[in-house]
Amino acid sequence: MGSGLVLGCHSCHTTARNDRKRRVYALANLLQEQVTRVPGAIRHVHGPKTVDTGPQDLVVLSIGRDAAPWICSFVEHHLALGAKHVFFLDNGSRDDTVALASRYDRVSVFSTDLAFKRYEVGLRRWMVRTFGRDRWSLYCDADELFDYPASDRLPLAAFLRYLEHYGYKAVTGQMLDLFSDRPFSELTSEPGDNLRENYRFYDLTDLVPTHDVYWIRDGNLTNREIACLFGGIRKRFFGDDCLLLTKHPLVYADESVGVYTYDGHFVTGARVADISTVLLHYKYVGSLRERVRRTVDEEWHNKAGALYGGLSGVLGDRPDLCLRLETARELGSVNDLVDNGFLAVTEPYRAWVERYGRGSGA
Repeated sequence: MGSGLVLGCHSCHTTARNDRKRRVYALANLLQEQVTRVPGAIRHVHGPKTVDTGPQDLVVLSIGRDAAPWICSFVEHHLALGAKHVFFLDNGSRDDTVALASRYDRVSVFSTDLAFKRYEVGLRRWMVRTFGRDRWSLYCDADELFDYPASDRLPLAAFLRYLEHYGYKAVTGQMLDLFSDRPFSELTSEPGDNLRENYRFYDLTDLVPTHDVYWIRDGNLTNREIACLFGGIRKRFFGDDCLLLTKHPLVYADESVGVYTYDGHFVTGARVADISTVLLHYKYVGSLRERVRRTVDEEWHNKAGALYGGLSGVLGDRPDLCLRLETARELGSVNDLVDNGFLAVTEPYRAWVERYGRGSGA
C-alpha cells in the first residue's frame, strides 16, 4: 500500500469539502486494517490473548513506541481506575517498553513492525476490532491518562452503567496538556516517574472550540455544549494551529458503530454521551526534545514534519523554555475541569452520581 493512502491532518475533517471525501478515507483505512491482518504482521509477546468481560468491565487499548517514561504510570493508573485489562501493541521500541509492560499480569503485549506512519488508523482499528468488540474499550496513547467527572465518587462500573442506561456508545475525550513549572533543561524522564506529581500544571489559553466537525454535524452528539478543541499550549509556544485535541477514546463497539472509519480520532454511528471526559496528556516531559528529534529524523509519524518539526526547532533554540506562564493553573482534581468549564456534565449525570456514588447508600 502506497503513501497516497495517508490523507491529510485531522483538522482537515472540519472542512466541508472533505465531507465529499469520506468514501476515500474509509477505503484507505479499511485497506490499512487488512494489512494488519496478514499472518505475522502482529505478534503476541506477553499475557493472555483474550480476556472475558462482563457488561460493566473495561479493557484499555494502546499503541506505543519507546514509551518507557510513561508505560508504568499508564498501566497502574488505568488498573487503579477500575479497568480489567490492558492490551498494548508495541511498534518497534528500542527502550525497555516491552519489558516494563510485561511485568504486569493484567497486561497483554503484542508487537508489530508495520510503519505507524503508513498504518496508524489501520492499527487502531485492529486493536478495537480484535479486543474491543461488544464491550467497553478505552483507546488512548501511552502518554495519556483517562479520567471522568466525579471519578472520586462514582466507581468505573457505575460510570459505564450510566452510559448504558442512556444508550450511549461513545464518549468525548478532551486532551489536556500537563507540564512542569521547571524549564526543560532541568527535567529528566525515568520509567518510575510520578507523572501526576511532576507535571501538575495546565493552561486553557488559546484553546479554540468548533462544532464544524463531521461527527457533530451528523447529529450523534447529545449535548451541544461539547465542542472539538484545537490549539492550546502547542499553538502558543510552537505555532501549531492544526492539532486536534478531541477524540472518542471510550467506545462500545458493536455492529452499529463504525470503528475509526474516517480517521483515528472519531467513531461513527454511535450515540455520543452528554458528558465529556479528559485525557491527561504528558507529552511535555524531560525526554521530549530527544523524542521529537528522533521522530522527525526517522519520520516515524506521518505528520512528523508538521507536528514535531516545530517542537524540535523551538526546543533546540530554547532549551531553558518553561511552559508555565501566569495563565497556568495547578490541577487538583478532574472535578476542577468541570468547575472551570473545560469538561461538560449534565443534570442527569449529577443525579446519577448522587444516587450511585460512594456514600450515597445506593
